[in-house]
Amino acid sequence: MKTNLKTVLSLSMFLLSAIFVFAQSPVETTVFMDDFEGTFPTSGNPETTYTIVRQTISGDAPDDPSYQSGMLRFNAPKSSATRNGVFGNLSDFAAPFASKLNEINADSVVWTFNMRANRETTSGFSDDKFGIATVLLSDVANYNTANGYAVISMGANASSRSFRLAKFSNGLDADTKFTDLIIGLPGSAMTYAALKVVFVKNTNTWSFYGRADSGAFSDPSQGSYTFFGSVVDDTFINTSMSNFGFFMMCKSYTTSTTYNIDNFAVKTYITASGVSQYEVDKLFKTHLLPGAIEVETTSAIATLHDITGAVQHRVFVNGKTAIKVPNKGLYILKIELSDGRTGAKKITID
Repeated sequence: MKTNLKTVLSLSMFLLSAIFVFAQSPVETTVFMDDFEGTFPTSGNPETTYTIVRQTISGDAPDDPSYQSGMLRFNAPKSSATRNGVFGNLSDFAAPFASKLNEINADSVVWTFNMRANRETTSGFSDDKFGIATVLLSDVANYNTANGYAVISMGANASSRSFRLAKFSNGLDADTKFTDLIIGLPGSAMTYAALKVVFVKNTNTWSFYGRADSGAFSDPSQGSYTFFGSVVDDTFINTSMSNFGFFMMCKSYTTSTTYNIDNFAVKTYITASGVSQYEVDKLFKTHLLPGAIEVETTSAIATLHDITGAVQHRVFVNGKTAIKVPNKGLYILKIELSDGRTGAKKITID
């Protein structure tokens, strides 16, 4: 009994000391960005050289991808079924990025990018379908065997079609190899989509954001987003990832098909420390209600821990959200903002 009490008290002191470690001004590092200017297949900062992967299922072979109008463009010829993609090297990313998500020396990773095709009906990645993917992480540069995470456009029909965060196992060349994590921005692949994915390391939480721009791509690192959900997934966080990339499966159509990508950027955020309680209150506010804590902030995940560190509730907040707390006691409330900032606060329910 003494050992258990000592453990609880030690953990309590750790949590209480941790509430003064916040990220009002996190260290932001752009570990990679590519606006696809220059001469294919080399571009980016830091520079990477893309490797083409493709397959001709029927008809004519696809053209090489190219940089056109400041975008990366894939072309699928008419009356042909093809796969076409490129993979870049994650080893070219700057520090503090690492090949394993659980070894990245940062609190969070944020991907932002634009993607769009010139036709609507993305339905999948099997030989007789049409699908597009931005591959965030892949363990090999091979569409037959790769494992990792991607944002894809997919849907059985117009009402269900959306951009979504997914993981894939043993390749990207069949519908059954994808597992949806978060169903995101609704609409066809012709949407001028700006998309953001956030991975928070200490909770293995993935969050997905998106917006539909009008008539052209706009900078995905700027502007507001709609939040589409969060999920905890650790499937590949211990897997050494070697590549990122962009991929299109295109069935035979009577006209040619294009897939465009632009403004691909990956940033990491490291939490700063020593922030005063006044500065913490600028990140988020709390109000005590009967049997609940009201959290006020913008686009954040709120996690309530009890004194042992166990998670009691995890909710998304965009404005004000009440978290029910039926029992009296001491709690720790942690906030993870969509831009990678985090903060925590001691809450006492009398």
